[in-house]
Amino acid sequence: MKKMMERPEWDKDRNMIRRQWRELSMAGKVKYIFSYYGAAIVIVILAVLIAVFLLRDIRKQRVDDAFYVMVIDRNLPGDTAVAMEQELAGALGLDTGVQQCRIEAGYSSGANMQSEATIATYMRSGRVDLVIAPEEVFNRYAATGYLAAFGDCGLQELEEQYTIEDLFYAEALDQSEGGAVTELPFRPHEVTEKAGCYGVYLRDEVFQDYVAGVMVNCPNKERVGTGIRYFLEL
Repeated sequence: MKKMMERPEWDKDRNMIRRQWRELSMAGKVKYIFSYYGAAIVIVILAVLIAVFLLRDIRKQRVDDAFYVMVIDRNLPGDTAVAMEQELAGALGLDTGVQQCRIEAGYSSGANMQSEATIATYMRSGRVDLVIAPEEVFNRYAATGYLAAFGDCGLQELEEQYTIEDLFYAEALDQSEGGAVTELPFRPHEVTEKAGCYGVYLRDEVFQDYVAGVMVNCPNKERVGTGIRYFLEL
């Protein structure tokens, strides 16, 4: 057999300590541990403390979407959207340290099937509160059940405040009959037995003649009245 290589001196010292371990007092054991591993222990403790601090800091800095507006077929410059988000957050009385408003613009309803699928996915997600869209696009979502009638989300006062020319009426389709939808009724200012008020026209320069309405599955129904009024007063 080949002659075993000699171990380094520090290894010999460690073996000696192992043989004497049982005879060491508690203070001696602690002293031994720190003499060999002190720096590593300090580093590990510091790393744990830093990780805990960072996790707590991240949790403190986490900002949740407290109100989400989806704008279809209208691009907004980034600074315009940011300014609106800040103003809307103020109007809603949000704690901007942990809450924020989101105004997502630029979705195109007729660009392609992928774009339509993206819009539909957002609408089904239960994340969106308000939708702002051109009247024909708005009518499509109101008639097919994506949007809520004002009477169903506590906005009767808003409905009474405006004239029929400022309100958007739509007829919800009866989905129980099945079959493909070939044509949607489009009578935005006509009140019929089947029609309900689903939106209100915006008259500002940014959203001129676009319609704002409430998602049927919006997560913040208590804020939608204030949210719509913000856009009406732009």
